[in-house]
Amino acid sequence: MYAGDLADFIIYALNNFGRMPGVLNVGLGEDYTINEYYEMVGEVCGYKGFFERDLSKPVGMKQKLIDDTLLSEFGWKHRYSLKEGLEKTYSYYKSYVQ
Repeated sequence: MYAGDLADFIIYALNNFGRMPGVLNVGLGEDYTINEYYEMVGEVCGYKGFFERDLSKPVGMKQKLIDDTLLSEFGWKHRYSLKEGLEKTYSYYKSYVQ
C-alpha cells in the first residue's frame, strides 16, 4: 500500500471517526506473490537482470490478503495500485537521493 494512500485514510478516518468500525483492515484488498513483488519493483526501477530463488528455503506466509469489506462500507478506497505506489515512491526517492 502506498504511504500517501495510508495518510489519506488516516485523515478520512479522523474526519469520520464516529462511524468508523471498531476493527478495520486497511490495504489494497489484493494479494501478490513475493515473485510478483520482485518483478514489479524490478520493472519500476528498470532492473534488466533476473531474480534467482532458492526454493529449498522457507518462503514465508502463503497469503497475506486482507478482507476490505468493512473498509469499503466505511466509504474509503485507495487511489493508487501497488505498481503506481511503487512508481511514485521510486520517483520521490530518485529526486532526493543522488
